[in-house]
Amino acid sequence: MSSRPALLLVDVQRDYLARAGLTPDARSLVDALSALLAWARAQGWPVFHVQTRVAADGSDWMPHWRATGRALCIDGTPGAEPPAGLEPLADERVVRKRFFSAFENPELLPALRARKIDTVIVAGVHTHACVRSAVLDAYANGFEVLVPTDAVGSYDPAHAELTLEWLNGRAATCLPTAELTKRFG
Repeated sequence: MSSRPALLLVDVQRDYLARAGLTPDARSLVDALSALLAWARAQGWPVFHVQTRVAADGSDWMPHWRATGRALCIDGTPGAEPPAGLEPLADERVVRKRFFSAFENPELLPALRARKIDTVIVAGVHTHACVRSAVLDAYANGFEVLVPTDAVGSYDPAHAELTLEWLNGRAATCLPTAELTKRFG
């Protein structure tokens, strides 16, 4: 097992957590993410808060948001912020993105490399979209990728289940947080 892990919290923001049909429900997911975050901090691991942030004027919205005239995580709004207890600490990096992958931001990969990270733990929302994109791009960049299955959520649970099933053993190891913590003993 690698000795240089980092935690990537993907889109742990109020707008995404408020989505109808989120599975697990927002409270359960926030509890799981809070426990995972506390554990990673206790290990002294780097934490990267990957957040979608877009302009209110729509100039940088994803095309499907433009088509509907509705965007989430508009910069400067409460919905773009993480829920209480999941805010970044002063020494934790916030990585902003507009689309699906955390690695869209050109600062993330060099920041991981500078810390000699070789394993990323990817948690957050949505499993079938931004989490999957982060996993695939991390894998493509040579990282070992771990996904704590109880610390990811989606409003499309069937798609999320298929996503985790497909990723597991290909681009990532998907396992419950309890098993993940045992791996790092």
